[in-house]
Amino acid sequence: MGVLQDVIALVRHARWAGAVPGVRRRAARFVAVFDRVALPVLARGGAEDGVADEVADVLRATAVKLAFLASAYADMARVALREDLAVLAGAVTRVYDDLVDHFGGPGVDERLALRFAGGGFTPANAMEAVFAGLYDEIIARLDRPPDDPVFGALARAHAFQVRSREQTSPHIDSATVERITDGKGGYGMVVLFDVAAGPVPPQAVGLIHELGGALQLLDDYQDVDADRAEGVTTSATRGAAGLAEVCARLRDLAPRLRACFGDHSPLYAVVYAALWMSFVRRRFPRRARASRNPLGILLRRVLPLTAAAPGGRAGVRGGTGTPDRPGAARRRGGRRGGTP
Repeated sequence: MGVLQDVIALVRHARWAGAVPGVRRRAARFVAVFDRVALPVLARGGAEDGVADEVADVLRATAVKLAFLASAYADMARVALREDLAVLAGAVTRVYDDLVDHFGGPGVDERLALRFAGGGFTPANAMEAVFAGLYDEIIARLDRPPDDPVFGALARAHAFQVRSREQTSPHIDSATVERITDGKGGYGMVVLFDVAAGPVPPQAVGLIHELGGALQLLDDYQDVDADRAEGVTTSATRGAAGLAEVCARLRDLAPRLRACFGDHSPLYAVVYAALWMSFVRRRFPRRARASRNPLGILLRRVLPLTAAAPGGRAGVRGGTGTPDRPGAARRRGGRRGGTP
């Protein structure tokens, strides 16, 4: 019955579907930009020979997906996309998620908060070194003052990311789950679009925050089986959020985005494609196979970096985080900026 309900929701909102100009061309370009700007940083970060390609594949896939989303926002807002920053933001998001969830050394939450506030960051292991390299590259290219609003949004996103660990408790109430989901996805989306396409207009920040919350809910829908297996509570694991609920939130948001930007269709064409891809990954996971070609990267299911190497290890030197602890859970790394 769940599959039928999902299909009905997708069909009901087919009006959002539209052509995404130059999908193959854009995908290939984002891959090329990632290889040009991110791979050198990964090499400096100490990725171990023999598995560095696997780690890069995971980061490349997330980078391309989030670059497409940021590109759709830029088209809607009629602003230029910084492709270098878009792919770097996507890559660092994936590393950050797994750093908080799996690989961070002692006091990683506090040390990350200090770095986001403009302080220093001394990596405790190789994965932290990869994060530090990618983040420092973004800061250098972004060239914003310390009091820029994007850093305030980043600090709030991190605070909700840390709070997401509460979702491993079976006693967490639904209202708290919803607040964490909206905060984590919402602020993450504001940061992504701000970094990749310039400051989000003040009148649009709330709308982008709502979009991020809806897409985080979509991410939870896609990951519901894994979250249930790992004891992570989301609205989706409690049966309160499927594609119908995600579409309802997007439907409510659409006219307000249109009023703000003049046309929401460039963004919603990509979002609608993401709805279908999440449906396939959720209901037919074997079809979401890994692929190295640019278009296939968009379709693949992105696994945590713990699955990037044999034995479930990320394959980087000096990893001293939680994967070695029996029963370590992902704790809803959600970052992904709420990205499917």
